[in-house]
Amino acid sequence: MHGELRRLKDAYLPGLTVGKRMLVMDAADRNLFQIYQQERPDINMVRILVQQVAEALAHMHEKKFMHGDIKLLNVVRFRLDGRLRLIDFDAGAPISVEDPSYAGAKFSSAVLPPELFYKLKDEAERQALQSYWGSSEMELQAKVAPLKAGGRSFVVRSFRTDALDAPIMEGLPYELVEASEKIDCWALGALAYMLGAGEPLVSSTRDDDCASGGAMALLHDWGTKVAHVLSRLEKVADPALRDLISKLLHRDPKDRLPVEKALDHVFFRTGRDGGAVAPQKEVLEALVMIQEEQLKHKAVLSAVDARTLLIEQLSGTSLRELQRNREVMLKAIFEATEVQTPTTFIVLRERLPSKKEQRVQKRKLGLLLKADGSGFELDGQLIDAVKEAQERFEESKTWVDRVCRFGSAVVNADVNAAFTTIQESLGDLVTSEKMYLYLIDELTGMPVCGDPEEEEGDDSSEEDDNAPGEDAMEEGESEVDQAQEQAAGRKGTVATQS
Repeated sequence: MHGELRRLKDAYLPGLTVGKRMLVMDAADRNLFQIYQQERPDINMVRILVQQVAEALAHMHEKKFMHGDIKLLNVVRFRLDGRLRLIDFDAGAPISVEDPSYAGAKFSSAVLPPELFYKLKDEAERQALQSYWGSSEMELQAKVAPLKAGGRSFVVRSFRTDALDAPIMEGLPYELVEASEKIDCWALGALAYMLGAGEPLVSSTRDDDCASGGAMALLHDWGTKVAHVLSRLEKVADPALRDLISKLLHRDPKDRLPVEKALDHVFFRTGRDGGAVAPQKEVLEALVMIQEEQLKHKAVLSAVDARTLLIEQLSGTSLRELQRNREVMLKAIFEATEVQTPTTFIVLRERLPSKKEQRVQKRKLGLLLKADGSGFELDGQLIDAVKEAQERFEESKTWVDRVCRFGSAVVNADVNAAFTTIQESLGDLVTSEKMYLYLIDELTGMPVCGDPEEEEGDDSSEEDDNAPGEDAMEEGESEVDQAQEQAAGRKGTVATQS
C-alpha cells in the first residue's frame, strides 16, 4: 500500500483490510480530453489511443457488460504503464437476453446512438414526461428536458429507478432500450471522430450533452439522409480512420461494427502498438478499396448536392406560383361572396333607344276609340312596335337561356358544356350586320342606354329628326284625350238612362 494511503487508513479507517472493503486504483496523470487538447496527437498517436480504448471495451463486452458512457473525460492514462483505462461505470449495465437491463439511466447525450432518442408526438406526451420527472432534482429535470428543433421536440429515453435499482416505466411516453454492446460501439465511433476530425460529432456542452435541439435532431435522424452523414465524415482526413468511423456509426445497431471486429480493421493494422510497421500488400489493397469506396461516396454527395440545389430552385418557383394562385383564389372568393348580381351584357342587332327616345315612344303608344264606340283599337305604328318588342323578347330569352346554361356548366365544372354554349353564341355574333353591346345595370337589371348627344357618331341632325315626332306625339295625346272624354260621356249617359 502506498505510504500516504497507509497513513490515511491508520488515522481514519482502522481495522479495514484491503480487497474486502476498499478498492485502491493507480493514479492517472491525464484524461483523454487533456491529452487531445494539450498533446495534440497526430494520426499515429490517434491510432494508439483508439486501439487501447477498443481493447478495453472488447474486454468488458466479453464479460457481458456495457460501459454506457464512453467519452474523452471517462478515459484516463495511468502513470505506471502509460496505457489508457476506462473509468466512471455509473451508466454501465449487464448485457443479458434472459434478464435484460436498460440503457439511459445516466447518460451523456452527445455520444448516444439514434435508438436512444425519442421524438415527442404531441403536448400530451410532453406533459406526461414532465409529470414523470416532476419529483426529481432540478438539475436532473433540466438534463432530461425536451430540446426543440424545427417544431419537433426530442428527449433521451431515460428513466428513474426504485430502491432496488429497477426501472420505473409507468408514466413514460416511450419504450426503454435494452443494454447492448452496440451502444458502446457508437460511442467509440464518436470518440474516434473527435480525435480524427478535431471537433465533436455534434455540438455539445462541457458535460458532453447535446448543446441544442438541432444537435439532438441530427443524432435522432442520423442515417436517414446520406448527404448529411457523408458531409460529416468528410472532415476526417485519414481515409482508413474515416472508413472505421463510418462502420461504427451505422444507424441500425445490427449493422454496427462490433468492437472485436473493429480491432481487425485496416486502420489498426497499418501501425499496431504505435510502431512504424511497413504496410503489407494486403493492407495496401484494403486501403485502395477504402479510397475507391469513399470516392463513390463523394460522387454520391456531389450528385445529392446538385439535386438539392435543383429542388430548392424548383421549390422557389413552386412557392411563387402557389402565392400567385393564392392571390387569384382569394380575389375570386371575394368577388363570389361580395357581388350578388354578376356583371353581364347583351348583344343586339339593333340599337336600343335612349332615355329621351323611350319617352317619345311611350307617348306614341296611344289608344284610338272605334267608330261605333264599342272599344279601342291600336294604330299601325303601335302594332309594329308590339311586334318589334316581341321579337326582341324572344331573342333575349335565347341569350338568357345560354347564360344560364353557361353558368350551370361552370358551377358543375363541365368544361365541354361551357364551351359548347360559347360556340353557339359566337355563331350568332359572327355576322356582317352591325350589332350593339349593352351592359346590364346590376341594381335594376336593365340595359344601360346613353342619351343621343352622349353617344359617338350622333349629331344635331338627330334632334331635328326627332322634332316632328314630338309634334306628332302631342297630336296623338290630344286625340287620345278626346276619345277618352267621349267614352266617359257615353258611359254617363247609359248610367242616367238606367
